[in-house]
Amino acid sequence: MKLTTLIMAFALSLNIYCNTKPSKLTKTNKPTEVSPNIPQSDFLTGTWIHDQDSLATVQITSSRWTFMYAGEAITTDTFHISKTSKLPQFVKPTEKAEFIILTNTTDTMYYEILNLDDKVLSILSYPSGRLHLYNRKKKGL
Repeated sequence: MKLTTLIMAFALSLNIYCNTKPSKLTKTNKPTEVSPNIPQSDFLTGTWIHDQDSLATVQITSSRWTFMYAGEAITTDTFHISKTSKLPQFVKPTEKAEFIILTNTTDTMYYEILNLDDKVLSILSYPSGRLHLYNRKKKGL
């Protein structure tokens, strides 16, 4: 009886999770917020500190993304940033969202921007579905 109840609870939780659109959920339950006066690539520019590991950061310029750990670049090959509103290999074409594609000589990574404001960057990795939350490093620190 307990096993049946556990299985039913798991199935219900999975159903709710699968029917939730992650592209519309953020820590604040708001869709992507980008200032209308600032181009998004410039809005990304800066140093972002990972919410779970303060030694893990990304440094972003208008066209380059560098993964850092403890102040050192993880790889010598930085990623080129491109943006798109469609990512059909992972998301339905009718879904309205903003995506970042990072490419370097050996790898391509796909992210959906869930939240972007002057303090927080929240992205969802495809195809893993892993959520990354970054806080903007304050200038002068």
